[in-house]
Amino acid sequence: MLIKEIMDVNFEIIAPDDPISLLADRMLKRHCSCIIVVKDDRLVGVITDRDIALHCIGSGYGFTDVRAEAVMSAEILCCDEMDNIGDVARNMTLNKLRLLAVLDAKKKLVGTVSLGELAVSDNWSIREQPTDKAHRLV
Repeated sequence: MLIKEIMDVNFEIIAPDDPISLLADRMLKRHCSCIIVVKDDRLVGVITDRDIALHCIGSGYGFTDVRAEAVMSAEILCCDEMDNIGDVARNMTLNKLRLLAVLDAKKKLVGTVSLGELAVSDNWSIREQPTDKAHRLV
């Protein structure tokens, strides 16, 4: 199964100069924890809810004082829409990622893929390798 079959094409993007308050509002409304940062149709970063917590709350900045570019991670890992979901899942696991940008053959952003989308896909080869590392808290 290919990433293009499970990716989210209704993803959220923001500009580097957008305020974090706008980002937090979009995350809340969409129930998502990551948003892609785009400038001039080019991926320039990604922001997670953890980035907001560590950079804004942890540093004592106000939500209206900080722009996306101040807290975004500029190193972006992405995948191709034609990649196999098993390969992408392993890559996300090894790099401890919850979301990846999905690019087409022309390197244009066409979607995102999250661990949630991978988890509900029918053909995820990593599921075939059981692990004792996950436990349910009671």
